[in-house]
Formats: sequence, structure tokens, C-alpha cells
Amino acid sequence: MRAGSSRRDAVTALAAALLGLCSPGTAFAAGALFGVVPWLGREELVLRYAPLCRALEARLGPVMLRSAPDYRAFLARLESAAFDLALAPPHFVRRAARRGGYVPIWQLSCSPAVVLVTLPECGIDRPEALAGRQLLLPDPLSLVALLGQRFLEARGLAGKVRIRYASRFPHLLEQLQHGLVDAVFLPRTFVDGSGEASRLEVVGSIPAPVPLGPVFLAHPCSPAAVTALEELAATIGADPEAWSALFPGPPHRPLTPDPRDLAVAASLLDSALAGSPT
Repeated sequence: MRAGSSRRDAVTALAAALLGLCSPGTAFAAGALFGVVPWLGREELVLRYAPLCRALEARLGPVMLRSAPDYRAFLARLESAAFDLALAPPHFVRRAARRGGYVPIWQLSCSPAVVLVTLPECGIDRPEALAGRQLLLPDPLSLVALLGQRFLEARGLAGKVRIRYASRFPHLLEQLQHGLVDAVFLPRTFVDGSGEASRLEVVGSIPAPVPLGPVFLAHPCSPAAVTALEELAATIGADPEAWSALFPGPPHRPLTPDPRDLAVAASLLDSALAGSPT
């Protein structure tokens, strides 16, 4: 993709790359591989991150956006160093560093609460009213799902709530609005930015134990990726379009990832993996 390409051409090129991601053996043109956790569908990821990819291409040349079918597969790709650079949830960073050799460069300084959301007609006015009802969570290895599970356990609701999972965040609200489930756990920022906040009722909240913003990682075998991410951290505040791919609202100062916070986040993942089949 050339710098002078139209936005449509950029999205089309990125879409072609991402659509090939689930087809083993697909050949990609030479370029930096940028991995993003699959919290949206493939086409939605392409549109969401196209401005960020353009900002990276100005520093790296061609950038190929890649993801994975689910969080577990994305984690495996991090552990096998499948990307030159990546945007990963904080609880994945320690494994990505120890097993994949990645270096955390900077982190979004957002710490959105995770909220339990329902509709007035569901008749749920407090978390305990979930007993016997149907709850929808995102991917089982997402931070939202892991924190949601702990929330239920702390209130004696483990095993008393019928839990289902939806792989993409927008699907959770859709199923709630269609009456297919009684409540969902979502990041507060996602709820506020959905355009549906006025119709929803928040009946529980989980404060962020550590900064929950995603972390940019680079592999030392790709020194240009390290430099590009360092430059991006210093300049992204002046690029509203690229910033909008990361977080709603005005830009804020990137964080230097704290190993202690990353260890706390990693403990949530370690506990989940210890209790589930690989």
C-alpha cells in the first residue's frame, strides 16, 4: 500500500491481508506484520485500525494487519513471535515477552471499569438477581470475561448463572437488545461509546485493578518496529485519526508499562489457563 493511496484502497488492501489470515499458506507481500487481538470481526478490525496502520506505514513502509480466530489463538501467535509488532491486552504481555521475546514499548493509560449491563425489562436490579438467568461474556480469555468471572465468584454466584460467550464485543450488546440474554459484562468505555447507553442499566461495576489499556509490543528482531512505536508514542497526540483507532475521546499521555501491573494482569490469565484445557 503506497502513501498516496486513497482510504478505500488502503482498507481494501488491509482487508485482503486480514481475510487471508485464517487461510494457512496465504502469501503476503513483504512488510511489517502488525498483530491485533480479535475483539472485533475481521472487517471491523480493518476499518478500525486503518488510520493507525497508515501512521505506522509512514515510519515502517508496508504494514500488514493480522489477528486470529480467537484470543487463545492470538496468544499462541504472540508466543511463537508471529508478528513484528502487536497491540495486545495487558494480561498477555508477560507471556508474549517470556515466550515470544517481545518488548513492551508503551501502553494506553486508560483504566475503564468493567460493568454489568442489562435492560430495564429484564428485571435485574442488582448482581444477585442474576441467579438462574443468562449472562453473556466476551471471549473466555478476554480481561472482561476473567474479571467478570471473579466478580461472580466473589458474590457467591459461580455455578448459579447460565454463562454464554460471544467472540466479538458488539455481538454482546446485540444479543442483549434482542432479548437473547439477560445481562452482559462490557468495558464502560465501550458502553458509553455504543450510542445505546441511555437504554441500558448498569447494575454492577468492577474497578480496574491495574491499567487495563492495551500495550504496544515490538520484537527485537525487528528494530525498525521498536523505533516506529517509540516515535508513535511521542507523536500520536497530534494525529487524532490514528488516536481514534485506539480509544474514544481526546488523546492522553501514553504510559510506560509497569512490570508489577503486568504481573497482576498476567496472574488472571495464568489462573484461567491452569483451569482450562489447552
